[in-house]
Amino acid sequence: MSPENGTQSKLGPLPRRGRWIAGGAVASLAVVVLGFTSPALATAAASQKAGVAQGGDKCKDKDKEDRLYGDPGVLGDKDKCKDKGKTGPTGPTGPKGDTGPKGDTGPKGDTGPKGDTGTGATGAKGDTGPKGDTGPKGDTGTGATGAKGDTGAKGDTGAKGDTGPAGPCSDVDAIRDQSSREFKAVLSGSVAYAGIHDLRGTAPRPWVWYDLTDNSPALGKFPDGACAISIAQQAENITIQVLTQDGLVYATECRVVTGTPLGLNCTESWAPITDQPSAGDPPPTLNALRSIKPSKPLARLPKGVAVN
Repeated sequence: MSPENGTQSKLGPLPRRGRWIAGGAVASLAVVVLGFTSPALATAAASQKAGVAQGGDKCKDKDKEDRLYGDPGVLGDKDKCKDKGKTGPTGPTGPKGDTGPKGDTGPKGDTGPKGDTGTGATGAKGDTGPKGDTGPKGDTGTGATGAKGDTGAKGDTGAKGDTGPAGPCSDVDAIRDQSSREFKAVLSGSVAYAGIHDLRGTAPRPWVWYDLTDNSPALGKFPDGACAISIAQQAENITIQVLTQDGLVYATECRVVTGTPLGLNCTESWAPITDQPSAGDPPPTLNALRSIKPSKPLARLPKGVAVN
């Protein structure tokens, strides 16, 4: 089929007609530029146009109106060609178009693998950051003990402390009734002792001591807090008394055992005396004795005590 009569555009006969106009313009330009004014050149141009218009295709044109108006070969858009021509060669690439608008940002891609460590120069030192929180206390070190520091200045004297409990008391008392014997009572700590010394003969004999607390009965035990002791003797009877820190007087008795050597037989049973000392004056029956003044050696006796 002749390309002149084939339908090559969906826009109708106008594009095809434009090609013929362009072809005629090229031929006319050649005549002007090259100066071809000979009849031969004109004949060639006319023959080229006539040849195009009279292409040897076999298309049956339904609309031949274009041929009647002096545009041979340009048919209407209703021609029916049975043959399709070969596709021509690809034309040259057109100029690059304008850059289109920027598209939307796509989704974030996966993190790529870590790159190789760079070898650039070390950057400048950054500013010091804020001070961090104090960390937990570390383990105690095991270093050597440091040298002893200088003695500090003496501090102020502290307040006086409370008085502590009283310590154990110690006391002693003695009597000698005649040149043949001597008696003593001793309080040492919480133990009371009674002693007898036989003075007969020329060779001295040792003191014999008796513990008055080790075998005390349950109802007559040695009193707690005993702090002073005394001893009294009448004939063969010995009385030993102690004074407690609470102001109570307790007494026990011993009897002299005659023989060689002398000895004591003690009950070790302690009991409070009947009339305990108390603050204030004596009973009215003893007030008559208040006018009696003791001599200087007895100046420390309490009021109301008769002096023999």
